[in-house]
Amino acid sequence: MAGLRRQGLDAVVREVAARGVPLLGICLGMQMLLDESEEFGTTAGLGLISGGVVPVPSNTADDRPQKIPHIGWNALVVPKGGENWEGTLLQEVKPGEAVYFVHSFMASPIHPYHRIADCLYGGMPVSAAIRRENVFGCQFHPEKSGEVGLKVLKCFLAQ
Repeated sequence: MAGLRRQGLDAVVREVAARGVPLLGICLGMQMLLDESEEFGTTAGLGLISGGVVPVPSNTADDRPQKIPHIGWNALVVPKGGENWEGTLLQEVKPGEAVYFVHSFMASPIHPYHRIADCLYGGMPVSAAIRRENVFGCQFHPEKSGEVGLKVLKCFLAQ
């Protein structure tokens, strides 16, 4: 964020998003879409999606230590209380298809309806994809996720 601010690019990204241009943040780029992050102290984000970025829990749901960072393939699931993926960048993806993750922090949107998809890590939900209007974010790396990732990028480009 400091680099974006130094170059004045944070304002450019906000302006592009406000014009309705489709915007996709991948991994750290997704995390930057939120209001703030706890990584390296509290840092203001772009504020395009309400919420924060917090550490991936170091213990599983049953309180066993888990490996951080979360690295590897993990299945996408519809978030609890969520809807299907029609009309999103995941519309051609089936729940249960796997994508590739590398992260130690995770997005925590304030509004559950901004979560498109989760994955389960250590038995706990982690935001895998988020959306607010024309602004999309993927915690996973579509470019490293084979055929599933290509479907995601194709759907985004069709926006």
